[in-house]
Amino acid sequence: MKNIITKEESDKEVLTKVVDDIVQGKGLSTRKLGRKPLGHSVINVCDMLLSTHSIGGAAKELNCSRGYIYKILKQEGMTPKVILKK
Repeated sequence: MKNIITKEESDKEVLTKVVDDIVQGKGLSTRKLGRKPLGHSVINVCDMLLSTHSIGGAAKELNCSRGYIYKILKQEGMTPKVILKK
């Protein structure tokens, strides 16, 4: 004879596992919201700026926004002006 599990029993098992994880300090596993990071390194951004000589051109080549380029450079304490002067 097969072991038949009802929906209520299945839901109870899931709920029990969630409560056990919370008690053990694991927390809830949730999906992250928002966009996934593009993953362009500062080196890639700087190289593209040097080759295109503009923020817009670099953004187009990297398939990202100009704001993303400013954000990446700001995290490293740089500005596009400093890079484009080189």
